[in-house]
Amino acid sequence: MKLSLQFSWVLMLALIVTFTHQLTTNLGWLLVIIGALFIRRLPWKSLIKLSLIPLIPALALFVSVYYFGSHDLTAALVLVSRLYLYIGTSALLFAQRSPQALLNTFQVELKLPATLSYGTLAAINIFPKINGELQRIRLAGQLRGVTFHLWSPALYFKAILAAINWSDQLAQAMESRGFNPVVIDQQRSQARWTTKDWLLLLGGNLLIIISYII
Repeated sequence: MKLSLQFSWVLMLALIVTFTHQLTTNLGWLLVIIGALFIRRLPWKSLIKLSLIPLIPALALFVSVYYFGSHDLTAALVLVSRLYLYIGTSALLFAQRSPQALLNTFQVELKLPATLSYGTLAAINIFPKINGELQRIRLAGQLRGVTFHLWSPALYFKAILAAINWSDQLAQAMESRGFNPVVIDQQRSQARWTTKDWLLLLGGNLLIIISYII
């Protein structure tokens, strides 16, 4: 199944959840998402993390609405279920998928501009190098008796100069990762949506809409 189809369903569900207040339907979809994550064979540790990471924001939402707001238990639980739905749908899309695989798929199936796709990938992969460069600059400054704090403009000015020197390396890295407009256009022409894909798109979105109407 195309990732772009799953993305469209997740986007539709997130939009409808944002503007509706149906606790039972939210819980139903949350169970569906948990089942899908089990089918994807997501590790238990990852599932536990997904449950615990939003726990504090969820408790804050519940307390602020139920104890300091409208004192409506259903409204508080709807907000909590909405938060977990956002986390679950995001995990369904992004768990066990590398940024490169996601961007390449969106580039081919959703016509995401290749420059944006590979530029984003370069930015993601360059963060560790930028962090290392900042540490190197601070260490070099300490050897000269100069302390660069995180808020020092000189620290980031030196880092920007280093980043400019990396531009050629980034261009080569993009090409080595497959940045070729001709090849990308060929891949897009081979990944056209079929009638089955459109039917799945419409059917899935209608199912989501109907579940919140009934």
